[in-house]
Amino acid sequence: MKTAFIIIGPEGSGTYMLAEAFVSAGCIYDDRLNESTIHVNSPEKVVARMSVPCAGKFINPKDLFIPYIRAGYRIVFLVIFRDVNASRLSVLGRDPERTYVQVWDEYRKAMVQIVGILPAAIVVSYEAFVDNPGYRRWLFEFYGLSEPTGEWFNANEKYYG
Repeated sequence: MKTAFIIIGPEGSGTYMLAEAFVSAGCIYDDRLNESTIHVNSPEKVVARMSVPCAGKFINPKDLFIPYIRAGYRIVFLVIFRDVNASRLSVLGRDPERTYVQVWDEYRKAMVQIVGILPAAIVVSYEAFVDNPGYRRWLFEFYGLSEPTGEWFNANEKYYG
């Protein structure tokens, strides 16, 4: 059965990293819902991601997965979380115009939005993913995928020394 892995997480939580891991395990990356990917090419396994907020806006995450359902995909939701402070510092490092309080408020809103729309999801810990090869192997084998390849490192260390 065709499967769409939908990765959602607060901004700075590692959605891009996790999506790249799925690509390294054989999934087709469908960044920003390229309709031709699912309707023309129709790959067996596809991965898409969304950070909340997305490009500074709160977009309904349902807009991400409804096209896959319509195209006949089984949906697997993965929610990735990261140390809250490291996540916020990561966001501020990329966008110094925002304040710590603003990013914290966006994080809280993101959590409400993410948890509020998902009927069922696999929760992925950023820290467990980057630090524990056994956890990575289990996560991918559970879905019949090969272990992801790549260099995994814990970027939180730059915030904690």
